[in-house]
Amino acid sequence: MSKSIEPTLYIDPQAQIPAGSCPRCGGEVYAPGCVCLRCQRAQP
Repeated sequence: MSKSIEPTLYIDPQAQIPAGSCPRCGGEVYAPGCVCLRCQRAQP
């Protein structure tokens, strides 16, 4: 009986390049969620 290891996709938000900056507070916005890390508001 052998066990298999299922692959897991893990995205480290600190290792990503910012997708842009928040027009409201200037914080960093990352894809895929497009949520500002500073003010926690979703960006269009």
